[in-house]
Amino acid sequence: MDALERWMIRIAVPLGLATALIAGIALPHSTPLPAVALGSRWILYSERSLALFYGFLLVLVPVVRSLRGVLPIELSLRGARYEEAGAATDVFEALDARVAASEDRAARLSDVVAEALEQLATGQSGISPAVQANVSQHPPPA
Repeated sequence: MDALERWMIRIAVPLGLATALIAGIALPHSTPLPAVALGSRWILYSERSLALFYGFLLVLVPVVRSLRGVLPIELSLRGARYEEAGAATDVFEALDARVAASEDRAARLSDVVAEALEQLATGQSGISPAVQANVSQHPPPA
């Protein structure tokens, strides 16, 4: 997030709050107050201001994040829900590490097998001559 975007947010949110407060007070109301006002104009003003400010934030947050290329996967009355990129990234990084370790083990195993095949092809089994003589004198049972 660059400095310009931070300053725009620092200006837009208080400006939105001030606008919501002014609009909440300036909007007309009926002579018998609604039941949610509990008989007080100031409670009605504060409830309307709160609802307007919340609506402003509900629109502002997805707009700001969409400018950065991140779109919400769900919009509801509780707000915008975004994909948890951090959790997916951590899982993929762990998976990449496991794949790399498996590739290293497979390469080492391949080297060991290639060396063993080479020794078998050249007749060098790595067994001492005394053991080879003993084995040749006493072949294993079939």
